[in-house]
Amino acid sequence: MTETSASNILSISVTQEWSSPERRQGHQQLNLIPNEIYHEILSNIDEQNDLPSAALTCRFFASVIIPQTFRVISIHTADNGELTTWPRLLKLIQETSNPRAASFFSHVRQVTIRLPYSPPSMHTSVLRFSEDILLKSPNVEQLIVFDIQLPNMIRTISGLSKLSSLELHLHDDSQDITDAEITSCVFSLRLESFELYLSPEMQDRYPHLAGRFIPFALSPHLRKFGTDSWEMVCGFASQTTLPPLQEVTLWEVEDSLFLYRLLCRIPTLVNLELTGVSLVKFQQDPTGAGRAGLPLSSLPNLRRLVIPPHFVSLLTGPHSLREIQFTEETDPDARFEFPFWSPDLDADMKLLFSSPCPDVERLEFLFCVTVSPGRTWYKNMGQWFPKLRRLSFELLLDFSEGEDYVDFATQIKNVFESFLNTWGPLRTLHKLDFIFNRTLEEEYLVDGAWIESVLPKYNFRNYFPNLTEIGFGRYRRTIAV
Repeated sequence: MTETSASNILSISVTQEWSSPERRQGHQQLNLIPNEIYHEILSNIDEQNDLPSAALTCRFFASVIIPQTFRVISIHTADNGELTTWPRLLKLIQETSNPRAASFFSHVRQVTIRLPYSPPSMHTSVLRFSEDILLKSPNVEQLIVFDIQLPNMIRTISGLSKLSSLELHLHDDSQDITDAEITSCVFSLRLESFELYLSPEMQDRYPHLAGRFIPFALSPHLRKFGTDSWEMVCGFASQTTLPPLQEVTLWEVEDSLFLYRLLCRIPTLVNLELTGVSLVKFQQDPTGAGRAGLPLSSLPNLRRLVIPPHFVSLLTGPHSLREIQFTEETDPDARFEFPFWSPDLDADMKLLFSSPCPDVERLEFLFCVTVSPGRTWYKNMGQWFPKLRRLSFELLLDFSEGEDYVDFATQIKNVFESFLNTWGPLRTLHKLDFIFNRTLEEEYLVDGAWIESVLPKYNFRNYFPNLTEIGFGRYRRTIAV
């Protein structure tokens, strides 16, 4: 017998006496790592003195690396329709008869399936592969699906007993799915989050398709709901009883007053995102009911609000918001026509200035800087925003031509002066950002060296004594205390 063989036998005899260490997370006892995993690795060690280090390495690998590696998996196809590298690894594990390798799937918690490039002949086989992976992953909690036909997938989803979050992006014909299959799937799951997004082509070809998925949005446990289908929103609003939603994300709003009345039926709402509401549809208000402002006092638990700029004149206080964030509309051209793309903060911005914002800590991507000296809040932002810690602006520079044109550097200096005169002093402010745009799609990249030469002239810390960080697009600067 060789020396190596003898040492291997010694190692095997030692590892057979190994007891898998107890695992805990706080007071919760976790499942033990199978002894076979330790045994297989340790049995290849030649020196008995190496066992403690090897055991620690093995334990870390089995209890940390493997679960983290397989916690989130993605099944994508490349341009040629072939599975990408990560799914090929899954395929190897799927086809093996080794039970320990197959057990890797028990760590999967989140799955994303995206098959946009699969030709019809390959789409079916890749889809079956995806369904098989799901069936072998009993602990999946979150599933995101793109570009697939749903009938078989819905039946597979029904078997995911621990699924709590489902996000569907439909770009293909899903007409074959039956209402009975949808109902069965809904009752099989305990969904806390549901999102449905349809391509414009799908919405045009199948205008009533989204309505068939309404049962998913009515789960009594649902906390998060998102969609880009107004039909889905209307169907949801038609229900007598609504789930206690905490988060709503909408990419399509055709009637702002209708939406407001719906939201008032969800007093549990904490986070509201209206990400793609076009100005054209916003202006279509034949009743004029929203002109006086829609009070957010009807939503007492609302803490975070993401809206396009024109909604700042529709919604009004008092409110308990902690974060207000502005975003672009669906139609970028509307930004030129909307009066709030002027440099001045105006009283018509009811959300900000109908009453003080006592709880707002973050005000993001504000599109105006200055206030006319006669306004109540001019040089008085500390009382208007007494808890404001983070403030950012996204400003469109004047890139017109002609004799009245002012160069970008001068425009930015004017912004700084106007900002300091309007917003200072404000002791609570910690972080400040300016994003300057040449056009609606192109950011103006501020030169770092130029910024460093200009900043000392303004001494932001005199106005904001607790300011620690200031950013100019991609350039950031820490403020010394």
